[in-house]
Amino acid sequence: MRSPDPETRGARPVDWIAALRAHLLATAFLDLLWEAAHLPLYTIWMDGTIRDNAFAVLHCTMGDVLIALAALTAALVVARPPGLADTALDAGRSPDARDRSRLHRVWRAP
Repeated sequence: MRSPDPETRGARPVDWIAALRAHLLATAFLDLLWEAAHLPLYTIWMDGTIRDNAFAVLHCTMGDVLIALAALTAALVVARPPGLADTALDAGRSPDARDRSRLHRVWRAP
């Protein structure tokens, strides 16, 4: 009997776009709360206008979201979880390149 492919054994299909969207929305919301919560620790709280405070919170939140997106992207590229290569990261690549990528994953598998 042939053993199942180690990459897909027990794996369920994942909707990567929905997972990424949920991660970024949660990150944005929680970072917005975080930035608003510690704004009183800075001098802009007393010296700035409400508009200055709102800009600072939104500016820092968007920076945090970009950092989270970059970190998640780097982790997904390094880890190459099963199913991701066939969806998001291989979009627009030639079939030849996708085959080489699959061979590399099989070659480095334990």
